[in-house]
Amino acid sequence: MDFRIEAQLPATAAQLWAVFFDVHRVAGLIPGCEAVEEVEPLKAYSAVMKQRIGIFKLEVPTRITVERSTFEREVALHAMGRGKLTATLIYMHLTVVLDERADAVPPACGIALEAHLQVSGPLASLGYPVAKKRSE
Repeated sequence: MDFRIEAQLPATAAQLWAVFFDVHRVAGLIPGCEAVEEVEPLKAYSAVMKQRIGIFKLEVPTRITVERSTFEREVALHAMGRGKLTATLIYMHLTVVLDERADAVPPACGIALEAHLQVSGPLASLGYPVAKKRSE
């Protein structure tokens, strides 16, 4: 599944960057994201994703790795985990690009988010529409 979101936000790139790397704050915005830990500052994190989708109850220990980042401009990461009970494999690649409008008053910053999500195993049997709706 592929997702693309583009928006203009009333903030500077520095303000948005600070939010991205406040992992506990970001985790609070993701339903079911628990036990978040910084393994290596600005490079590697771990979390547990808990969701109920259809007849499945998922608990997926996940490793998040920052592939590259350009300060206040771009970050690319991937996350991968396997469910404890269902053996469902989840892989996500995410890229976020910031484009601050220096001339904007008040401050404004464009954000472009691209994500690719793969799900395999029993959860995939629910079908694309169910998995996509929950992912969004």
